[in-house]
Amino acid sequence: MGNVLALLLAICATGALAATDPPPVEFLAGCEGKWNGSLRYRDYGAQETFVTLPTTLSATLVGPDEIAVHYVYDEGRGRMVHGYERIKIDRAAKQMRWSGADPAETSIGEIVSITETSGGAEIVATRETTGDGKKKFMRYRFSFSAEVLLMAKDDGVDAGSLSFRNEYRFSR
Repeated sequence: MGNVLALLLAICATGALAATDPPPVEFLAGCEGKWNGSLRYRDYGAQETFVTLPTTLSATLVGPDEIAVHYVYDEGRGRMVHGYERIKIDRAAKQMRWSGADPAETSIGEIVSITETSGGAEIVATRETTGDGKKKFMRYRFSFSAEVLLMAKDDGVDAGSLSFRNEYRFSR
């Protein structure tokens, strides 16, 4: 009987903690569900062309300020590519964090602007990296709403030399 009472108290205490969680960021909550769209990217091969692939995406709210997305596209010859990312918005720190399936590979961008509308939000974030002895500057643009979901990346050696890298664009 004592074990049952302890179990009931533990369940009730956990429920009480959950009741104090903050409400979700509205424009992120509106992104939950299934989406259809495309991945468009610059192919840096000899021709430097653009490639567009039909892509599907599922989004789930995993915290009040974080969504998890799973996207799938056919890279050709029936090779299906699955991508998993978590996107977290930290307004207090003016940062966006996104990570793939391996949380150790987290990218942190400085939020440059957030423009909220009645139907969603647009966020611009930037970050700089140095790899292979080369400096790289990246600008990320995100649009979140119940109708459109956009994740785009431009890169270059600095803010004045940015060029299109890739874009995921979805609607429903």
